[in-house]
Amino acid sequence: MSPFSSLRHRLHRSTIPIPVPLRRTILTLATLLTWYPLFLFFHDHVGQMMWVTGSSMYPFLNTDYNATRKKEAVWVEMFRPAEGLRRGMVVAFWSPQHPEKMAIKRIVALEGDTVLTRAPYPFPRTQVPFGHVWVEGEHPEYERNTLDSNTYGPVSLDIFSLIDLID
Repeated sequence: MSPFSSLRHRLHRSTIPIPVPLRRTILTLATLLTWYPLFLFFHDHVGQMMWVTGSSMYPFLNTDYNATRKKEAVWVEMFRPAEGLRRGMVVAFWSPQHPEKMAIKRIVALEGDTVLTRAPYPFPRTQVPFGHVWVEGEHPEYERNTLDSNTYGPVSLDIFSLIDLID
């Protein structure tokens, strides 16, 4: 039995006649409003599809970016993302530089590892603190222009998500 069957019954049997288009609109809005919390929960805690723009992860992602500007789709897993991280994994995280955007980079070092850094990082080497990882883009021509750990330092595991490629 539909959760809206009683609402449908009341709208259908109402003493005040409600025009059919208005009745459909009310039912559609009621349906959308009940599904929205579920969608929001899924989006924030289970996973979401994301479009990769830019060339900092070239050639691994956006292999035709320079020629076609085509975007690549990835699936971002939000459920327990910090478990089982390894060097070389590609991850998505909320950018420390632009918190409204997600960034996609490769893990270069885990907590406790020592990293040889590049400019603009202020020190030639650093140790990744507990609860953090070191991430970098991989496009060789854009390594100085990419926003990664060399720009904002080690990234906290609290803002991580795992990604899977969608072909």
